Amino acid sequence: MKLFLIVSALLACSTLAAASCLPGDLPCACKEAGGQWRALKEPLKPVCTYEFKQKVNGQDMTRTFNVFLPAGYRNTRRYPVWMHIHGVYWGSMDNISQRMGWNVLAMDATANWDGVAGSDKVYNSAIVVYPQSTPSPYTNPDQRMLWNLPWWSCSAGSCVDRNIDEIAYIESVLKTVLSKLSVDKSKFWVTGTSAGGMMVNYLLCKSELFQRTATAVVDMLGGVGESFLGQCSPKVQLPHLILHGMEDPVITYWKDNVVDGSNFISTLKMAKWWQGLRGCKGEPRDEYNDQTLECHVYCEGGPASERAERRPMGRKTIPMHGKEAAFALRQQGAGPILKLCGMKGVGHDLNTPYQGYPFDIAWEFFKKQSGL
Repeated sequence: MKLFLIVSALLACSTLAAASCLPGDLPCACKEAGGQWRALKEPLKPVCTYEFKQKVNGQDMTRTFNVFLPAGYRNTRRYPVWMHIHGVYWGSMDNISQRMGWNVLAMDATANWDGVAGSDKVYNSAIVVYPQSTPSPYTNPDQRMLWNLPWWSCSAGSCVDRNIDEIAYIESVLKTVLSKLSVDKSKFWVTGTSAGGMMVNYLLCKSELFQRTATAVVDMLGGVGESFLGQCSPKVQLPHLILHGMEDPVITYWKDNVVDGSNFISTLKMAKWWQGLRGCKGEPRDEYNDQTLECHVYCEGGPASERAERRPMGRKTIPMHGKEAAFALRQQGAGPILKLCGMKGVGHDLNTPYQGYPFDIAWEFFKKQSGL
């Protein structure tokens, strides 16, 4: 009897430990997952911040990233993840601290303005993850916040430390999110804007962990440097949408351009480059065209069941399904969809024809790729 009571007590304690945070108690969930809960002033949303050390030039650099947990979050449910990689910005963020009357870290403000954590339909249905470039957190409001990319590392006279390993940093973010939070691994979506879109391209080329973790990606207003074209060796193909302003004066849609002394290929050329890396052939197929958007499919992709692929065996053919079909498609040079959508009348911004417009397109793309 005593043994029974002891075992029962231990089981009860373990159950309580597993559900120690009530559903929706976000400060508790954050702390339990190893983060630091920060109840920021409105209009900023409260956030769970993670810190870790990264060796740079033999010294420890503190790197951070923010996580926005959905309302009602509980660790007994699996949640989609939307990770967004920000573009370049000034530490002062258009004098945000002065305008709001209190000290605001730009890394906390960006999420509200770009349409991911700032969108209630996403904010309350997915874990939203914001990696942060260096310096992190910034101490100089006139500092340019940059990513260290092989083809571009200086902007407006500010340069990032070339010894910073951004691949290792993003992989540390991925490992933390996957191990600490309650994640639906079948729905891990990634977007990046401008330099963040460049980071998406960089990760698709150089990080196998990223390629195996992300389930769909959208490059918004990003690009690739000409010097990088022979250095890409992706191991895994993902559903991939390139979303770009057709009137972008910086990373130009129609022709190559020079930005901060770096040679960038056009968005059209980049789409053909990705098509070649995937082994897809032929001219892109027109998919959609209206007053605001035109889309072209460079690799058809789609679920294997829709493509009705079959494997020859003697004189017969045997239908293939699931992982077997997906593997066969990769072997044949086919794979998940690759699409380019040009936003008409849009330059290098996220707010035309309304604030967060590209994120709405990305959301629809992710839902379709995930069968939602």
